Amino acid sequence: MLDAPVLMTPACRRNSYLIGEGRESVRADPEPYDPPGRDTGSGCLDERGSVDTTLPITWCHARACDDAADSSFTRRSCATMRTGLSDGTPDNRSSFGADLSSTRRLSPTPPPWTTPKVREHEASGIASRLPPVCGNRVLPARAVAAALAAGCTIVLRPSSLTPLASLALARCLTGAGLPPGVLNVVVSSADDATDAVLADGRIRKLTFTGSVAVGRQLIARSAEQVVRTSMELGGCAPFIVFDDADLTEAVAGAVAAKMRNGGAACTAANRFFIQRPIYEEFTRRLATEIARMRIGPGTRAGVTCGPMISARHVARLAGLVDDAVDRGARVLVSGGPVPGDGHFFAPVVLCDVPAAARAMREEIFGPVVALAPFETEAEVLARANDHPSGLAAYVYTADLGRGIRLGDRINAGMVAVNCSRVSCVAAPFGGVGHAGFGMSGGLEGIDEYLVTRYVTMPAS
Repeated sequence: MLDAPVLMTPACRRNSYLIGEGRESVRADPEPYDPPGRDTGSGCLDERGSVDTTLPITWCHARACDDAADSSFTRRSCATMRTGLSDGTPDNRSSFGADLSSTRRLSPTPPPWTTPKVREHEASGIASRLPPVCGNRVLPARAVAAALAAGCTIVLRPSSLTPLASLALARCLTGAGLPPGVLNVVVSSADDATDAVLADGRIRKLTFTGSVAVGRQLIARSAEQVVRTSMELGGCAPFIVFDDADLTEAVAGAVAAKMRNGGAACTAANRFFIQRPIYEEFTRRLATEIARMRIGPGTRAGVTCGPMISARHVARLAGLVDDAVDRGARVLVSGGPVPGDGHFFAPVVLCDVPAAARAMREEIFGPVVALAPFETEAEVLARANDHPSGLAAYVYTADLGRGIRLGDRINAGMVAVNCSRVSCVAAPFGGVGHAGFGMSGGLEGIDEYLVTRYVTMPAS
């Protein structure tokens, strides 16, 4: 499984030379790496067979895979490695490369005794992705896309509770022409399955989405092989509504931000803070909308809230509600575990939830709405930031200046102002603090699978 070579994207292959196994003597092969039936173009050698230092060069120390790099899937779908001239000029011989390179930072002016000619962005090596039970289609797809774009093969180990989406993804990519061994899916309920993957020294990149507790364990295990990691460990997103906000839009945004995927999403609104003058009206309207939700299997017409992932999770949600009520919260919509087959939990709306309640301190990950009033901007900012995990945050206000101000001051990796979505495949996705580190999405998501090397040569 782990013997699969690192995938080299087409433009990388055009502008690349393979280095021998020993990195002690860095030299370009005398002939360009030219797979059968492909035209490498003019390459990077001059007519004397020497390296032309006026051209960008990307070297890859990994063993190349002809089948992978030459497949129609790779030519159609994989963005190239990024190369650029020393002054930051993109290599326009590849349209993908030009698009990516144009956003890179310019290199500083080199000292007079050297002439930097090579900046390399190469695949980090074999990657491993551990997706969560939620987002089990989109999250693996984004990770695989970024890894392939960077030139990495990848080992995907989905949750044993939701493995079918990852297997379907692998089948789709295989049908599209992805060569065998580039994407590998490991399905196992054994706790030590991930340990076996991490213990193999060839894994050079690990990305994980899940709980803070498991994330800490994986960081510790990755340290043994010094594996580069990206961690998305959830959040406790504040949803803030000021008294000048459009109430109709704010209520609709609250329903969308909270109830997407039945509340089982890392970006789901978790703590609702509503300014005092509109608190009663907002909670009444929101409770009315939540009470209309229909519970049942997602395949049934008209259903707007499906099941939870397990009976254990249903019991945890019931415990969060009981804790809040015991601390003085009022119940506006009384839901809870639904008897019968399946792990269903009817939505619950709680108001006047105290700050010490578990629903205000833990990621709820389900259809439990916890609301509390606030008086001033300074107060709500302090309450929003009173949590170690900062992934997403939502602000509704008619004052654009206030929205921008809070966007700068809330401790979160993503802030949505007057809208209910913070996630977009073209934008970076990640948090701060205990929410983790590293990004997915956008160019930043591809960077996570790349390593940078700078090669300099004596001035002529």
